Amino acid sequence: MSGGTDALRAPGALGVAGPESVTVVVPTFNESGNVRELLRRLGAALPVRHPCRAVFVDDSTDDTAAVIEEAAPGCPYPVTVVRRAVPEGGLGGAVVEGMRAADSDWIVVMDADLQHPPDLVPELVDAGVREGADLVVASRYCPGGSRAGLAGGYRVAVSRGATWLAKALFPRALRGVSDPMSGFFAVRRETVAGAITAGGAAGAGGAGGATDGVRGATGAVGDMRGATGTAGWASTPGAGDSTGGVHGAAGAIGTASAPGAGGGTGGVHGAAGAGAADGAGLQPLGYKILLELVVRCRPAAVTEVPFAFQERFAGESKSTAREGFRFLRHLAALRTASPFARMLAFGLIGLTGFLPNLLGLTLLTGTGLHYLPAEIVANQFGVVWNFALIELLLFQHRRAHRHWADRLARVALLANADLVLRIPLIAVFVGGLGLGVLPATALALLVTFVLRYAATEALVYVPRTRLARSRGGRHRRPRRDT
Repeated sequence: MSGGTDALRAPGALGVAGPESVTVVVPTFNESGNVRELLRRLGAALPVRHPCRAVFVDDSTDDTAAVIEEAAPGCPYPVTVVRRAVPEGGLGGAVVEGMRAADSDWIVVMDADLQHPPDLVPELVDAGVREGADLVVASRYCPGGSRAGLAGGYRVAVSRGATWLAKALFPRALRGVSDPMSGFFAVRRETVAGAITAGGAAGAGGAGGATDGVRGATGAVGDMRGATGTAGWASTPGAGDSTGGVHGAAGAIGTASAPGAGGGTGGVHGAAGAGAADGAGLQPLGYKILLELVVRCRPAAVTEVPFAFQERFAGESKSTAREGFRFLRHLAALRTASPFARMLAFGLIGLTGFLPNLLGLTLLTGTGLHYLPAEIVANQFGVVWNFALIELLLFQHRRAHRHWADRLARVALLANADLVLRIPLIAVFVGGLGLGVLPATALALLVTFVLRYAATEALVYVPRTRLARSRGGRHRRPRRDT
């Protein structure tokens, strides 16, 4: 094959159904020792079987992007590099940014370290087409799979423990998914299209991002078109054009388009679209994007392909204790995504506030302080404790619009107002409704809890959709690399 043009001929051009097109999304952070070999192996596996394109979303502090740019001209498929000025959401955020740049039938997500074998990429897509699946997971834990590449018993235990915890928290959503921690999967773009537009970045390049087109063998820059531009699933952008879901009216997710054969800078263009199943879109936190995708998008049909997890080709693992903590926060955020679950979690966090409250009261009265002022001060210990937990576990995606001190002050004001309101409520329930003291106290606690939760959501942690409406849908223009 002289170049990528023959492989990119439009599906159906010969009167028969053509192969499904594929965008391979690869998040990278300091993977300069791996990306050249990854590009070579992808080139050996994909272009003959599927029209393809590779999108690297690079947050590196080394020369990873430069190595990709150097290797790209020898690839039989187009290669795009997306550089993010602000790496929001960690590795998962990078994957979502890459998905927004996709303009193909399928999106394959994989790591750059070659622990995910590139020659399995066409097998994932073929399995999805053959079985009519929306999502195909490369699994280490289904029959025929192997976790051999996990270094040491500690990482094996962490992987199995994380898998068990995720499946315990989401038994219905993860039914039939043996490896929800996998970072290697293929998904139909239409399955995630609404979620990746609702998740945040309407507009060029996403939040703080910049997209560079890197020329592949066809001479196309960041675009899946061949020299003739005949591929119908990656059409030339135009007003209202929605062929293949590339550029349309509302709901388009955009692509890095080719400014011309001479190369240049392509932009990622998008517009606000429909949300995911829960209306929130993808909100990644850390590196477990598959779990996020399955829980929020609820793909109708899921299948698995076994694979043997390989050893790293070069470099060191990015798994750290900090990433493990982010994973736990991510689980909490997913589990409390519905309003009822969020309110229940808010109440449970409030109950834990009794511990620092009682500890503070004990310490303060032990110094000789009168119990009444000691109780007032100790109550603030509980307020700070509750604030820290709801910040970390409940509202981590709603913190950007207020300074933390402003949020803490508002939470403290509402918590103390709760105490002030509770006493007259108890008096009304006892004197006006004739309730006993204990039932009146319980009812007052319930009423003030609901009011405090509603006020916390409305006055402290503004929902994203309401915040977007108040700003009139405006967004900051991203900085572009030139």
